[in-house]
Order: sequence, then structure tokens, then C-alpha cells
Amino acid sequence: MTDNGYKCENCSAALTAANTVCQHCDTGLSISDRDPRVGKYKCPACNTRFNKTAANLWPVRVKWYMPQAYKPQCPHCHTFLRDMTVARQRFKIRVMAVLIYFMAFLSPWPRPARYTAIALIIALYLYEYVCTRKAKAAIAREEERYDIDSTE
Repeated sequence: MTDNGYKCENCSAALTAANTVCQHCDTGLSISDRDPRVGKYKCPACNTRFNKTAANLWPVRVKWYMPQAYKPQCPHCHTFLRDMTVARQRFKIRVMAVLIYFMAFLSPWPRPARYTAIALIIALYLYEYVCTRKAKAAIAREEERYDIDSTE
């Protein structure tokens, strides 16, 4: 092996050409993140494993002025997934809390009604916390965290 200035970036071993990989580091690079046999989670659509979902815009192929949101997606079959640890009604609870806040402090209610509104807001957030904890505890195994999204 001649020393022509090419070195491995990982272990600094001498390389024969710029496009080669040293034998020591090749074993660590052989299993990629896209290997369907290795991963923490399992896709319910294609039954392959992955460690991290891809986040893509949903709905797909809409006009530029239509609102879109990022949804988790299987990196292998590109099926949109739903995270089972997130409670579905989280957005509704937060909207209700904001509406109660505006009703309590922008209306000419007496002071005890405002305290009742604050207590309602706290109760809504406690309910959201309990729902999120219950959703996380309902998953039997960590690999079953994702389900097929039915809003596709």
C-alpha cells in the first residue's frame, strides 16, 4: 500500500485511492439505517423496521395556498403513519382553553366567573396530560408505536 495522501476520515488509515473504504471501517458501514431488518419501530403497512420516520408534508400535491402539515412517514414504503403516543384531541383541547381564556378576560363577567374560567383551563390541560399518559401506557411494545394514518 503506497502512501499517496489519501487517508480514512474515520480512523486515519492509509487508502489506495480516494474512492475506497478501509477494511476496518467497512464493517461499521455495512448496515445502513435503511436496512429493513434493523430498527426500533415496525411499519404496520410493510412490516419493515426503522429507527426514525421521515417527515413529509401532508396533504400531498396541493396548491401553494393550501395549508399543509408535517406527518411521520415510513422510510421504506412511504405510508403516512400516526404516532400512537400523541392523543388525538390535543388540538381541540388547546383551542377550547384559548376560547375560555378570551371569554373570561374580554367579557364583562364578574371576578368569580374569571376564576372559574382559569380553573377550567387548568382542568383542560390536566385532562390533556392524563390522555397523553394513557396513550403512551396503552402501547404494549415500543415497536408498535406507529399505526397507519386513516386520514390519507
